Amino acid sequence: MDFKTKMAADAERIVTEVNWLASLTVVGIVYVLTRMMYYLWFHPLSSYPGPLLAQVSRLWYLRCLIRGTIPFDVLKLHEKYGDIVRIAPDELAYNNPRAWKEIYGHRPSGHEIPKDPAFYHQESSGYLSIIGAPGERHGQLRRLLSHGFSEKSLREQEAIIQRYADKFISRLHESSNGGKNAVNMVQWFNFFTFDVIGDLAYGESFDCLASGQYHPWITLIFSSSRFFTYFRATSFYPSLKRILAYFIPKHIIKNRKQQIQIRIEKAMRRLKSQTDRKDFVHRMVRPESGVSTEEFIATTGTLITAGSETTATLLSGVTHLLVTHPQKLEILVREVRSSFSSEEEITFVSVNKLTYMLACLDEALRLYPPIPGAFPRRTRDPEVILGRPVSVGTTVAVWHWAMYRSEKNFSRPDEFIPERWTDSQEFEGDAKSALQPFQVGPRNCLGRNLAYLEMRLILARLLFNFDLELLPERQRRKEHLKRLEAAERERTNTQTEELERLRHEINELRIENENLRLYGSDHSSLSPAPQLTSSPPPPPPSVYSSSSSFNPFQTTFETQRAGTGTGQFVDFPSPIPSQSHSVVNPL
Repeated sequence: MDFKTKMAADAERIVTEVNWLASLTVVGIVYVLTRMMYYLWFHPLSSYPGPLLAQVSRLWYLRCLIRGTIPFDVLKLHEKYGDIVRIAPDELAYNNPRAWKEIYGHRPSGHEIPKDPAFYHQESSGYLSIIGAPGERHGQLRRLLSHGFSEKSLREQEAIIQRYADKFISRLHESSNGGKNAVNMVQWFNFFTFDVIGDLAYGESFDCLASGQYHPWITLIFSSSRFFTYFRATSFYPSLKRILAYFIPKHIIKNRKQQIQIRIEKAMRRLKSQTDRKDFVHRMVRPESGVSTEEFIATTGTLITAGSETTATLLSGVTHLLVTHPQKLEILVREVRSSFSSEEEITFVSVNKLTYMLACLDEALRLYPPIPGAFPRRTRDPEVILGRPVSVGTTVAVWHWAMYRSEKNFSRPDEFIPERWTDSQEFEGDAKSALQPFQVGPRNCLGRNLAYLEMRLILARLLFNFDLELLPERQRRKEHLKRLEAAERERTNTQTEELERLRHEINELRIENENLRLYGSDHSSLSPAPQLTSSPPPPPPSVYSSSSSFNPFQTTFETQRAGTGTGQFVDFPSPIPSQSHSVVNPL
C-alpha cells in the first residue's frame, strides 16, 4: 500500500470514528432531554413544585449535599413553594406537622413506609443494625434493648452516670485552675457523653474525662463524617459508583476502616465478657437472644454514635443560646440555684421539677436540632400523604431544620424563646407537635429518656457551679459573620479582597477565642426563681447527629463568681449546625 492510499484509508477511518462519536453524542443528548421532559411533564410527581434543576435531575440535591447546606436550602424551598416540595425527580420534602404521623407513625395497615435503603444501607452496619433492620427484625432487636433505656432501668444506672457527672465537674474545676486556664466546653460535653455511653454499651469507658482527650476511635468518628456525604452522593449513580469512589480522599477511606476495626474489637470484648451487670445490651449478649455477632457489632456501634455526640451537640447549642440571651440565662440560673442547697441534691428525680430548664431544652432542640436533616422513607405501595397521591418508589421525608424554622409552625421562629413551651398565651398558636427531634412512630429513638436525663443533669450541675456570659470578642466575630454573609450575597469581582480579609479576621477571632475560663460560683443573694407552668412536652419522639450531621464546633467560655459584679464572659459559635455533619440515625 502506497503512502497516498494509506493516508486515504486513515482519513476514512477517522471520519467513520468521528461519525460514530457524533452519533453517540446526539443519542446521549436526545436521551437526556427525553428523560428531562419525562420528569418535568409526565412523571407521577410532575405536579409537585420545586426548582427546575431538582425536578429533572439529582444535580440540585447533590450540589447542596456536598456543600453541606441542604437543610437550610430545603427551608428556603418550603418558604417559596409551600408544604410539599420536590427536591429530586423521585423525592419529596414535607413541612406540615401532620406529615410526621403520616410518614413515620403507626399505620392502620400495620405496614410502615420502609426506610430508604439508599440512605440507611450506606453505613457499614446496613440492615444488620437496629436502625436499618427490616420491620419484624427491628421489632425483635428493639424489644431486647428497650428495657435498658426505660426510665426505671436508667434510674438503676444513676450511680454510674452521676460518677461521670462528678468527674465532669471536677475536671472542669481542675482544668480551669481557678480561671487561669481556658477550657473547651464542646470537648468536655463530648467527653462526658462518650464516657457514659461507652460504659453502658461496651462495659468500658473511653476515659475521655480522665485523660482530657478524645479516644482515638472518637477522633476517627468525627474525621470520617465526610465519608458518608461522599458515599451517599455516589449511591445515586450505581453504574458510576466505582469510578466516583476513586474521588473520595484516601485518608477518609483509611479513617473509616480504622473506625470499623476499633468498633469490632470493643464489641467483641463486651460479647465475650462474663458479667451479670445489667447495662444497655445485657439482654443481647444472652445465648438465647438470637442476636448474631454481626448484629451485635452493628447495633452497639449505632448506640455509641447515637447516644453521645447528639446529646453533646444539644448541650453546646443550649449553652450558646443561653449565654447570648442573658435574661433567659438568669431565669434558669435562679431556678437551678434556688431549687438545690447542695450539688448532692441534683438527681435524676429532682431535675424533673426544673420546668424552665425543660422549656430551654425544648427550645434549643427546635433552634439547634442535633440532626438538621431528614430520615427518608421510600414508598413500596401507592400512598396518600397530606391528601395528595404519592407513587411507588418515591422518597419522602420531613426535614427537621425546615420544620422547626418555619413561620407557619412557629411565631418568631428564629428567636430563642423558652416561654413558648410554657403556658404563655402569646404562643398558643404555635404548632407544638411540629417539634419531633426524636422522631415518631414504631422507630422513634430509644435514647430519648437517656438524652433528657443527661442534658438536665449536666446543665443543672454546670449552672450550679459556674456563671457564664458571652465574650466580647465573640460579639465581634458575629458582626464580622453578618458582614461576610452580606458581602457574599452581593459578590462582585471588586469584592474579592474584602471577602478574603473578612474570612481571615473571622478565622483569627475563632482561634483567639477557642476556649473558656471557669470560676466557682457563689450562691449568695439569690432571688427566688419565677414560678412557671410548663405545657405538656411534644409527643415522645428520638435521638440522632452531625454529621454530622454535626461536627463539633468551637466554643469558648469565661465565667466568674455569681454576685461579684465582675465581668463574666463566654464565647460560643453561632447556633447553626455544621455544614459537614455526620449522620446518626434514630433507632
